[in-house]
Amino acid sequence: MVLSVLSPTSAFGRHIVRHSTAQLRRHQLLVIESVHLHLQVEDKEIEARKNNLVLYNIPENQSERYETRVQADKDFIVKMCDDVAGVQITDSDVLKAFALVQLWPIKSDLFW
Repeated sequence: MVLSVLSPTSAFGRHIVRHSTAQLRRHQLLVIESVHLHLQVEDKEIEARKNNLVLYNIPENQSERYETRVQADKDFIVKMCDDVAGVQITDSDVLKAFALVQLWPIKSDLFW
């Protein structure tokens, strides 16, 4: 009896199959949409990194004012591009400048 109720040819069985098929299709659409969104985000991240430069050992301005420190960083980058690479840029070409946190070397009593 149980087998005949769940049979795909019974009314209840056809309902279950339709319901399961609809759920599966919705799930497939969600997976496709999720992959599509992931690829869009990845493309945006790649595009945002295209013009990035990571520079080491840039002298830090010790001013208490943030604006003064940022301007000093921009001035250094503009001068460096001209002196080292022969590329003329202005400080308005530098969209962002910030210091990365130094992670190494870690000096801790736990490791020594």
